[in-house]
Amino acid sequence: MKQKWVYFLCVFGLGLFLDQITKHWALKVLRGRSIPLWRGILELRLRENVGSAFGLVLLGRSGILVITVGLSIAFIVWMIKNREISLPFLLGSSFFLAGAWGNLLDRFRWGYVVDFIEPSFWATFNLGDVLILGGVFLLAYRLLLHGKT
Repeated sequence: MKQKWVYFLCVFGLGLFLDQITKHWALKVLRGRSIPLWRGILELRLRENVGSAFGLVLLGRSGILVITVGLSIAFIVWMIKNREISLPFLLGSSFFLAGAWGNLLDRFRWGYVVDFIEPSFWATFNLGDVLILGGVFLLAYRLLLHGKT
C-alpha cells in the first residue's frame, strides 16, 4: 500500500519539478526571441497563455482551481479505496496531476500559463500540457481497454 504512494509522489514531484524548471528556463532564455529546432516545423517561443485550453478562455482561475483540486481529491480517494492500482493508472494519474498543478501554479504566480513549445501545425504548449495529455492517454488505456484501475 505504501509503495504506490511512494511511486505516485515521486512521479508527481518529478513531473511538477521538470514542468516548472522548463518554464523558468523559457522565461529567462526565450523572452524576445525564439529558437528554431526544426525550421518551419518546430521552435521554442515564449507565449503567455491566459486562456484555459488552446488559448480559449473557458474558465477563470477560480474555476480551474476547483477542477484541479476536485480531480486531485478524486484520484487520491480512488487510490485509497483501491488496494490494487495498475502501473498505467498510477503513472497516468501522477502525470495528469503534475501537469495540471504546474499550469495552475503558473496562473496564480503570473496570471498566465507559460507556453514555449510551438509546432507550426498546432497550438503552443509546455511540458505540463504533455504530462496532462500523456496522463489522459494512460488512464483511458487502462480504464477503457481493461475496465479497471
